[in-house]
Amino acid sequence: MQTIAALITFAADRGPTKGERKGPLQHINVNYRWETRPAPEVMAELKAAVAEHPQNIVNHLRLARFQYVFGRRGRAVECYGRALELQQDSLEAGLGIAHVMADTGERRGAFDRLSEMLERKSKWCFFRTDELSPQALTEDFVQLFNKLHSELDVRNRPLLHTSSRQSSAKVGRNDTCPCGSGKKYKKCCGDTRASMVH
Repeated sequence: MQTIAALITFAADRGPTKGERKGPLQHINVNYRWETRPAPEVMAELKAAVAEHPQNIVNHLRLARFQYVFGRRGRAVECYGRALELQQDSLEAGLGIAHVMADTGERRGAFDRLSEMLERKSKWCFFRTDELSPQALTEDFVQLFNKLHSELDVRNRPLLHTSSRQSSAKVGRNDTCPCGSGKKYKKCCGDTRASMVH
């Protein structure tokens, strides 16, 4: 903690050079939606999107992922939890919480959560398909499940194999949105304009 505090103080005390912004986060840039931008700007945009469109699950998932990447595990769980309130079978939200649990030492809880999700595999929904393919998400699920399975020495469940990676519950643009609004997905959670992230 002292090292982090010292680095922040050092960055703040250096003062801006020509064209730089002042502040401890001035050097933190992220690759977000195919462009490099300052992290505080992206965070503010994601929070604004959630505030303006609280029923848009994509906004919650994007903010949750951003929080997770920056080590804000508790905030990530809150955001993933809100996404699950909108759609209980969002694979990204459930898997995100399982990752946080595994990262923080709750390996058994993470494995149990994944096992429960596996029972509902036919209902899995995918939302950020423009950024993360369903195949990549299910591969991540299989990898975490098998890793925890080995670490916990689980004997009453088999390891997952490549056939477990197939999923049939992708949300089509013209399907009814899984959030329960009654609108088509492309006019609701799949509307990239409503998500405020271009």
